[in-house]
Amino acid sequence: MDGVTGPHTWTGKDLTVLVPTYKRPAKLGELLDSILAQTDSVRRVVVVDGGGDARDVCEAYAGRLRVDYFVCEPPGQIRQRNHGLAQLDGNDRLVALLDDDIVMEPYAVNEMIALWNRAPVETVGVAFNIINGDPEKYTVLKGLLGICAKEPGRVLRNGMTSAISHAREDTQVQWLPGGATVWRSDVLLSRPHREVSARWAIAEDLVFSYPLGQQFPMFVCASAEVHHLHISDYGRARADRYHGKVQTLWTYHFVATNPRLSRLFFFYTLGARL
Repeated sequence: MDGVTGPHTWTGKDLTVLVPTYKRPAKLGELLDSILAQTDSVRRVVVVDGGGDARDVCEAYAGRLRVDYFVCEPPGQIRQRNHGLAQLDGNDRLVALLDDDIVMEPYAVNEMIALWNRAPVETVGVAFNIINGDPEKYTVLKGLLGICAKEPGRVLRNGMTSAISHAREDTQVQWLPGGATVWRSDVLLSRPHREVSARWAIAEDLVFSYPLGQQFPMFVCASAEVHHLHISDYGRARADRYHGKVQTLWTYHFVATNPRLSRLFFFYTLGARL
């Protein structure tokens, strides 16, 4: 990022937050509290409810935070996100796609906007920096197996990625996560996410962002810190098998549809992990 300048004059009022939510009203409330506490106010929050239990939470912020509430049935992460994108207007210039279990540090929006204002004009997306949880640790063995890379935000030829969380400095990356990222609204509206029938939309962010990263700059903003307070059901064997199956199929689809990646390396890594 050294020497990078841009003529943007974005402010928090250019930023709209889009949140698909499903039967986690308490988590949604924590996110809205953190948005309300920001040092730089956002334009509005668009909540798309797939579970029908978030209206009361949203209405509780009346007069303090603009929260526009919509219902989407049947539910689905991509379907709900697309429903929210359909509600945008010309004043929604930047759009933060946030999961409902994100909690933002009070300065996160301010730091995010500051990076947008110094980034190259052709920048399409910037990720918040997730700072909780254990950071990914690179080892020589993991490198040989193709499980991760030394640099953050890399996409390996087998379709595996290195983490974007715990960034120590602003870094240009090759992919962006779906639940903690700010995009230019014109990019989202011109490239709608294709809805899928899987209950878990793993890798849809990779499928969407990687081709963009081959053409345009994307970054992680180290100082725009957030927490991802995810509630995992991986401890159940049945759920664990389902997640493993879906992740494998999605990753293969991603590799097969990108000529720069390698199916051979995908199967090599899959076998090594097994």
